[in-house]
Amino acid sequence: MSGPVSPILWYLLAFLALAVFPLSMVWTIHRQKMKALEILRSYAEKGSEPPAIVAELLVKQLTAPDRKWKSTPRGSLLNTFGVHLWIACLWGGIAWWRIEAGPPRWAVYVAVAATVFFAVLAIGQLAAALKSPLK
Repeated sequence: MSGPVSPILWYLLAFLALAVFPLSMVWTIHRQKMKALEILRSYAEKGSEPPAIVAELLVKQLTAPDRKWKSTPRGSLLNTFGVHLWIACLWGGIAWWRIEAGPPRWAVYVAVAATVFFAVLAIGQLAAALKSPLK
């Protein structure tokens, strides 16, 4: 393959790069919970109850009551801003791709409308985050 790389491939690469961290976190949490279930399954196959200390540790590890995290109002707004900005960029990339690809024109209009919609949402979330108190 020679010549310039299509812009849609750059958007695909950016999407995959941005998706790696959240997907790896979801996979890690899933594996942690599956290991706890395997431990409980081994006790169930033996037909015995797990010792109280094992059950307590598994519950503590899976629920982690001491590690509750609550976002601040500003942090929540900035998180939503990031999500809306990311979606707007994704739709912008689709619009750009469809403009270069040609017909159907309705797909371009839908992608541009979605880009504008999510960009306006992102700007609103950013403005609200900048006006909100720090705590």
